[in-house]
Amino acid sequence: MRARAGSPATPAHEAASGRDWTTCAACAELPHLPWTRDEVDIPAWDALTMSVVCDNCPVRTSCEAAVIAWDITGGWWAGRDRDPEAAVPLLVPDWLLPVLTGEPDWDDLGGAA
Repeated sequence: MRARAGSPATPAHEAASGRDWTTCAACAELPHLPWTRDEVDIPAWDALTMSVVCDNCPVRTSCEAAVIAWDITGGWWAGRDRDPEAAVPLLVPDWLLPVLTGEPDWDDLGGAA
C-alpha cells in the first residue's frame, strides 16, 4: 500500500517534494520478509527481525500515521502485527539487538566467540 502525497500519512516536507515515504522505509529493502501476513502465520525469528527493522526505521512515525489514517488491521506495520487479535509485541533484549542488526560485539555477549 502506498501513501498519497498530502495524505495524513505523508509528512508535509515529503508531500512538497513529491517523495513517497514508503520508498524510504527500512522494510522496502527486505521484501523477502512476510510483512503482509499476520503474526500467527509468521515464524518467531521473522517476527523478531521485523520488529528490530521497524525499531530502526527512519519513517516509523509516517508508518504509524498510515496505520491510523487507513485503519489498518492486518500485516506488520510500525513494529508490530496490526491484527486486533494479535499477541503483545515482542520485546527484544538490548544484548540481542547487535546480533539481529548484523553488528555483534562478541565481548558484550559474555565473550562467547
